[in-house]
Amino acid sequence: MCKIKALKEQRTPKEYMSDEDFNKLIAGLDKSYLTEHRDYAMIILMLDSGMRLGECSCLFVEEIDLNKKRIYLKADDF
Repeated sequence: MCKIKALKEQRTPKEYMSDEDFNKLIAGLDKSYLTEHRDYAMIILMLDSGMRLGECSCLFVEEIDLNKKRIYLKADDF
């Protein structure tokens, strides 16, 4: 047990992206390409909802209800 190192007690805070950097990121996407349009939609969805990348990328059409403005996330997939 003496050879086991203790875990760090303090965590270093993550740096946040500034509004200017975010706008540059979005402006750099060429939405005339399908993949970059998808990336744009995913970035906006994750920013607006707090959804994680794995949750966003695994969505199916059946899980999105546009009439009620809801997205159903399955808890057992993660």
